[in-house]
Amino acid sequence: MIRIISSSLILLFFFIEITNAQNLKFEIGIGHTYQLDKHNETDISDQKFMFNYSVGLTNEFEIQKNSFIRTGLIFEKNGRKEIISLGEGTKVTNLDRTVKLWYLKLPVSYKQYVKINKLNCFFELGAYGGYGLFGNDTYPSWENETWITKSKKLKFSMNKLSGLPPFDFGLISKVGVKIAKIDINLRYMHGLLDQNNQPGRTIKNRSLMISFGVPL
Repeated sequence: MIRIISSSLILLFFFIEITNAQNLKFEIGIGHTYQLDKHNETDISDQKFMFNYSVGLTNEFEIQKNSFIRTGLIFEKNGRKEIISLGEGTKVTNLDRTVKLWYLKLPVSYKQYVKINKLNCFFELGAYGGYGLFGNDTYPSWENETWITKSKKLKFSMNKLSGLPPFDFGLISKVGVKIAKIDINLRYMHGLLDQNNQPGRTIKNRSLMISFGVPL
């Protein structure tokens, strides 16, 4: 954990130095995260609302009037909360399983400002690359004739036998408004890479958030 935090701080320092921090903003977001889950297992599962958050620093580079390239470093939680139905007939038991995954993400997007009824609105389109830091899986387990809740740490590794795939990549879209130098926007991230290490199953990250960018 200490090594992960230290590495993140070093990356953050280099990001600030390289970008000159001319339009540096602190960004925080809250919303919903889930995972596209396609599998051929017989158990029925249904996902529930799962609180999501992100924090980080972003910077903008003006390429022409009202047009910018935006990048940054974002620490974000992804994952899913699903209902697992176990058993048959009238003996079906519905239990929760929660998977939490934390990533360090590097977004790069095109940002365009437009005036709508005197409001300084904007939209963004781009992509992100992510690196998995750590995770946690809370799941039901049948022990001593009853269901109990257990938890285990999840690791990321290039070796699928020992951990989850460490890299994520996806698309970003945003719509928002700038009020008193503060960006308020609705952000959607659409993961494209499989985040599962089991054959016959595909899992991809998704998130929908409201985020705020405050100038530093």
